[in-house]
Formats: sequence, C-alpha cells, structure tokens
Amino acid sequence: SRQLPTSPAACLLFHNQTMAAESDAGAETKTGPMLSGWLTKKGAIFKTWNKRWFVLTPTEIQYYGSETDAIPKSSIKIKDCKSVKSGPSANWDAPNSFVVVTAARTYFIIAHNEQDKFKWIQGIGQAIIKSKPEALWDGEPDY
Repeated sequence: SRQLPTSPAACLLFHNQTMAAESDAGAETKTGPMLSGWLTKKGAIFKTWNKRWFVLTPTEIQYYGSETDAIPKSSIKIKDCKSVKSGPSANWDAPNSFVVVTAARTYFIIAHNEQDKFKWIQGIGQAIIKSKPEALWDGEPDY
C-alpha cells in the first residue's frame, strides 16, 4: 500500500504528481465525486454506529442516510480537515477503522474492508493536500 508523504518537499512532489495525473484523467475528478460508498460512522451525540453513504468531493466529505437521498445529513469541509489516519486508537478498536480530524471534532469511521479503508484514507488525504497547497512548503530544504 502507498504511504502518504510527510515532509513538505515530499508533499509538494506528491501534490504535483497527483495534479498531473488528474489533468490526464479529465475534469470530472476536479468537480464531481472522487469517491463514494458505504461507511459506518460513530455519531456525535449518541455515540452509536450508523451506516452512511459517503461522497468525497474535492471540497468536502458528505454523508447521507441512503444512497438515494438528495440532501446530505451533514458534511465535513476538506479545508477544515487537519488529518486522516488509520485506526484503531486507545478509545476504540475496530478493524478497517480510520479517523478524520478537524479542529471541532474527530470523526470515527469504519470501512467494509481494508482495501476500502486505504482507498478512503488516500482519497481524503489527497483532497486535504490539494486544498492547502500553500502549506506544503515551509521555505526550508528537506535535507
């Protein structure tokens, strides 16, 4: 599995390679859904696990009660995301789990299988990197 870069220089290279690949793939990834599928999310208030239809776009992660709903139950703005990383954590232990961290909340999510988990982590991670290109270079060489 491919690891997301961690250093500023590696992030910039990854960003440039991803943008070049997308320009070769066509415009639909820039405006339409990048990923969609069923994931299980822990609720904010009652802390119960709920199956939701998730849609990742370049600017947000939307989640719906069903695949046919026209209006999302809620969304997470990509610009507000600080990180996405594989679970489990000290507070929960679920296979194929990952977290999306914002300043306001940490979203606990479980994918159907390991392949889907890494697909979502990579997709969300790429969206975060693309949303903050100014943060990829700190002005210092990476050596």
